[in-house]
Order: sequence, then structure tokens, then C-alpha cells
Amino acid sequence: MQERCPRCHYKFEREEGFFLGAFVINFAVTEGLIGLVLGAFILTENANPNPPIGPVISFGLIAAVIAPILFYPFSKTIWLAIDLIAHPTELDTEPET
Repeated sequence: MQERCPRCHYKFEREEGFFLGAFVINFAVTEGLIGLVLGAFILTENANPNPPIGPVISFGLIAAVIAPILFYPFSKTIWLAIDLIAHPTELDTEPET
């Protein structure tokens, strides 16, 4: 990832630990996906008293391992957008290096 935006020179990483918010967003999305998998399992368990557990574990593992890896760049972008909304005037005050 570049240090600054090539167009407006906005500094992406404002301070050390800045992208902790991106981690939290990524974690929330991953937990939501795991919740959807478990919700689907509960719904199928109501329709079928003995549903197979293998696919549920497989989809849960995929949601827990693959989803955070694939979604992390998007969570960084979302976090940067939140920072721009919270600190809009700092865009012009950043010196170019």
C-alpha cells in the first residue's frame, strides 16, 4: 500500500496503530458471516431433526479463515473513509513529502 494518495496526497496511515479500526471492521464482518452460517444451521435443524454437521463446520471454517483475508483490503478502505468523514479538514493540512 502506498504511503499517500497519488492524487490528493492524503496520508493513509495517520499514526502507528491507525488501522486497528480496520481490524475491528474486518472482525465484525467475519463474525457476521459465522452468525449467518450458524443461523442457517439452526433453520435447517428445525426442518430436519438430524442435519449433517460436516457442511456447517466446513462453511464455518471457510467464513472464519478465508473471509477475513479476502475482506481486509476493503475494511482498510472503509476505515479510511470513516477517518475522512471524521477529520475532513486534515486533508489540506498534511504536508507533502
